[in-house]
Amino acid sequence: MGGTLYRPAGPALLRAASRPLDGVVSDWPVLEDAAACRDWLARVWPQARESVGLASGALAARVEQLVAGRPVTDRRVRAAAATVVRYLVRSGGRSTPFALFAGVAPAQFGQVASVRIGDRHRSTLRADAAWLDEIVSRLEAGPVLARVEVVFNSLAVQRAGRLVVPRADGHVEIPLTPPVRLVLDTARGPVRFAELADRLDEEFAGVGRERIEAMLRQLVAEQFLTSSLRAPMTETAPLGHLVAALQRAGACDLAEVGLLADELAAIHARLGELNAAPELGAQAGPRADLIAVMDRVSPQQRSPMAVDLVLDCDLHLPVSVASDLAVAADVLTRLGREPLGPAAWADYHRRFVERYGVDSVVPLIDVLDEASGLGYPAGYPGSVLPIPAVTVSDRDQRLLALAWKALADNGRLELTDALIEHATAGDLFDPRFIQPHGEIAARIHARSIEALNAGDYLLAVTPARATGTLSARFLPATRDVSMADAYGAVPALHEGATAVQLSCPPRFARGQNVARLPQFLPEVLALGEPPSHGPHGLGAGDLALTATGRGLLLLEAATGRIIDPQVYHALALDRQMPSLARFLAHLPRAFAASLTAFDVGPAAGALPHLPEVRYGRIILAPERWRLHTVDLPGLDVPAAAWRGQLAQWRQQLRCPELVELADGDMTLRLDLTVPAHATILRGHLAGKGLAVLNRAVPGEELGWIGRAHEVVAPVFRAGPPAPNKRAAVLVNRVNADGDRPGDPNARWLSVRVHTHPTAMDDLIATHLPDLRARLDGAPLWMVRYRNNEQTDHLRIRIATRGPNHAARVTALGAWATTLARTGAAGQVAFDTYFPEAGRYGAGAALEAAEAVFCADTAAAIIALRKPPTGLHRDTVVALLMLDIASAFLGGMHPAADYLTTRVIAKPQTINHRVVGETTRLARHGVPRDLPHLLGELADAWAARAKALIVYRAALPGQMDTVTVAGSLLHLSYNRHRGINRDHEAACLRLARGAALAWRNSQQAVPA
Repeated sequence: MGGTLYRPAGPALLRAASRPLDGVVSDWPVLEDAAACRDWLARVWPQARESVGLASGALAARVEQLVAGRPVTDRRVRAAAATVVRYLVRSGGRSTPFALFAGVAPAQFGQVASVRIGDRHRSTLRADAAWLDEIVSRLEAGPVLARVEVVFNSLAVQRAGRLVVPRADGHVEIPLTPPVRLVLDTARGPVRFAELADRLDEEFAGVGRERIEAMLRQLVAEQFLTSSLRAPMTETAPLGHLVAALQRAGACDLAEVGLLADELAAIHARLGELNAAPELGAQAGPRADLIAVMDRVSPQQRSPMAVDLVLDCDLHLPVSVASDLAVAADVLTRLGREPLGPAAWADYHRRFVERYGVDSVVPLIDVLDEASGLGYPAGYPGSVLPIPAVTVSDRDQRLLALAWKALADNGRLELTDALIEHATAGDLFDPRFIQPHGEIAARIHARSIEALNAGDYLLAVTPARATGTLSARFLPATRDVSMADAYGAVPALHEGATAVQLSCPPRFARGQNVARLPQFLPEVLALGEPPSHGPHGLGAGDLALTATGRGLLLLEAATGRIIDPQVYHALALDRQMPSLARFLAHLPRAFAASLTAFDVGPAAGALPHLPEVRYGRIILAPERWRLHTVDLPGLDVPAAAWRGQLAQWRQQLRCPELVELADGDMTLRLDLTVPAHATILRGHLAGKGLAVLNRAVPGEELGWIGRAHEVVAPVFRAGPPAPNKRAAVLVNRVNADGDRPGDPNARWLSVRVHTHPTAMDDLIATHLPDLRARLDGAPLWMVRYRNNEQTDHLRIRIATRGPNHAARVTALGAWATTLARTGAAGQVAFDTYFPEAGRYGAGAALEAAEAVFCADTAAAIIALRKPPTGLHRDTVVALLMLDIASAFLGGMHPAADYLTTRVIAKPQTINHRVVGETTRLARHGVPRDLPHLLGELADAWAARAKALIVYRAALPGQMDTVTVAGSLLHLSYNRHRGINRDHEAACLRLARGAALAWRNSQQAVPA
């Protein structure tokens, strides 16, 4: 099975600790003893000062005071020592690049594996994003702002007469006053601050220049306006951008900011000089001096400098590793819990279809409007949609059973293709709809290079959501052109879609250290930042949504192109990105199977022990233990006694000495027999209440490289893109569309009549004729309905435009009173009618379709009130399907072609007497030409046929009549029989058999 969904897509990146496993400190303090902690810090600090100082300037300052003999409380001594212990444990046991603890190096795939790691590492230095953000905010509050351009923040939205913009701490909103509206209109594109103030001064002459500028400065401070001092996220040298912007603005001429501008230019130049240094050692002293200068310019709790370490390493890996990574992506995708995408997005798709219909194009801003549109999906900030309940699927239960069996055996679950097919049977996985690309990180377990070349290795894999997630931010440091080529070639999910790079500042300024990336794709979708992408830039206002039967598509509104936003950074979208950026990043993949980490399912979440899971030489999940606070004594127990209880717990659950403490995506490699390491675990338990422990790989299993590491490589979809299933004709819709109750200009009045599904037939057969009589024969049509929020009900649409509008509303009210009095129905509610113009056409085509609905409703009333004598109800439904197809498609021949080729003949249990009855009648030809059998129904079918012929003629030529025919048959079944997918499929199969019988009868007739 493996390897059919994904293929290797380029070179790799090594992420590795800068120290080997045997280079980590082995002399650990007793963390409960303050004096021992002081002595230990004094011993290790000279070697740890540089690395820890770059990671945490505040911690380094505290330790410097402590080792210098300054008075410090015992509690603070122990806390400082514990933190340094964590940093030093991390320095040798974790491969995630951070400061000088771990770095990166390009890697290649070839026929023979080889590795060389030297000690001439180099680092790339840049200004920390939070440090720079504080300086930009300070400059924006000064006189230089009048000389630069500003643009309205595209993340700001209008809501009930107010403007709202997201912020790190939630959001801020202001009234949409006339001056603010003028700012919004004038600053949709970049405009000089002074010119914007001039424009407001002209329009609101009596306000005064000082108040106008104060308002504009407040809009900048509150992030409604973005200044050109801030660099787009595709600018990888934001300090250089700022220096250039200040030079263009002539900041050196301004007394208040001239000195700061000169200091920033000097810092930028010095960073460039240090980055040109050939190796790390040459940077140390000058780097410390520059940090001191930067601290004076803007004091920060953390280091003002961000560092990327490039390892002195040459690495070649066998191509078998690349192939295995593609296999891992294949297996993880097939084993995913949500083959159709997240349940919250399926719910959102359903709501979109209910609100706007399929094949309608709706502006993105309209859809996301919380007041008049749908807002955001469940789980987004501010969304009122209910979060779908987490359920345990058949797949979860099967995998859990396999895991339990593995624990009883050897603690390892060895998956095979047969076991995977068993576990995922019936899960509706479609290999066309998969995540189009991703990244796989793998720790390679091999005792030597020779073993690696011989194929004697294991890969412990971790997937990432996209190509570049774990690697792209290091491109400016590694300058690996081949990786840039892979980033620029990522495939889109759907056929005909255009991949565009999503560029948006994260909610928190420091996140820019991770999210700031080069531009890899020709087109950029920019949100909340100054536009800098010329004619190849898109904004939120350029986008729209449309629904297919499978999901939602993002379109460029002006051209209809499918847009597939790409995010190349590793920030958590749900926590660190604005909701709009998160939505656009999730949307293209929301209805496909994702490449995600192996997950047994929710039922396994609380189990204390789970086995290692393998597929061949791929470790899909490590052996895992969950240790709760209640499993061990509390904080009042002496450390030695607590460690004794920990040892007993380990023995009971077969937990090894060497583990990785996992906290989200962060890990610490701990030896639980070392008291200091056990104390670190105890502190984690005290703060979190739960510790997740993974079996750590022994050092000898990493002998080929000798250090904590992971190799990251991109994988692309191996097959063709998914079909986009978009209709040839799309209809534009906005939130203001629709017929609302009480509007005398509305074409239709929509009402919901709630009743039990078993009472629905009687409501249609008995009470709808009464309503028609009360309305003096006014056109009406109906459809049965239910969803997660509303119980079974009949949706009735009544033609009310014209002078009789009020009288018809009154008649409807009297009818509803009768229903309540007789017990035929309960709640009756007016509703807005949103016509499905995308599905059935707009304008004249929609009016003709609604005439068909009226005729079909009349036929359904007769079929339920006076059913044909002697005919089974399923026979009537199958014949009406054949009759509708023949009238709409232009005769029995195209109807037979449609039903025999487009209707899937799934096995169904059907009464053989009904089959015989239906096929016998179908041989006679057009069903409506059987008045002796259908009775009054024949006239109703004839009237419907005339309406169908008119509708077919009114349809735009580009519309897919086959798709429309399917919708007509579905709704007619709904009106005649109700909501039952399985039975509807059986009736379609019966209609297919009728079409075959008619075709065979025609072939039997001599020419």
